Amino acid sequence: MKRCLRAGALSVLSILIITAHAQADFWPGGRDGFLRRNSAAANTEWYDRAEQGDPRAQYNLAILYYKGDGIRQSFRKAKKYFKLAADQGLPAAQTNVGIMYIRGQGGDVNYYEGFNYLKSAAEFGHAKAQLYVATLYAQGLGVEANDERAEYWYARAAEQGLSRHTTKIALTK
Repeated sequence: MKRCLRAGALSVLSILIITAHAQADFWPGGRDGFLRRNSAAANTEWYDRAEQGDPRAQYNLAILYYKGDGIRQSFRKAKKYFKLAADQGLPAAQTNVGIMYIRGQGGDVNYYEGFNYLKSAAEFGHAKAQLYVATLYAQGLGVEANDERAEYWYARAAEQGLSRHTTKIALTK
């Protein structure tokens, strides 16, 4: 029961974080405006560039698949492209693929893999990933529970303006 509540709480935070990443500065003229004007062209352009290994195009295409903007929603494909961009070091993609592993989107739940991607982004300085890493350490999901490490990562996120208190509220809604 306690583990189910933790997983549910992480799901709520996951939705908030992935939605926030969709507004990242990777969208020419803003995501919504660009897609209203040209979602089919965006899909084609980003697909071609993503297949050539462009991590920003992979990230953009992953967002399209994740949200179903202009194409059929597919968590499996979103995860594939987030992972490709994440493996090239894009922190926002590392965060999103980590969240997808934790939520079991596009495959089975895998807290260990999720933690590893999130920790990479957290070490790069990605504040929301730092909050996730802190929470995973605090709850012992994907990593051995460690209150000292959790406090360290909560503090790193707080230095960037994201408070532990806000995280706890998000995890309990």
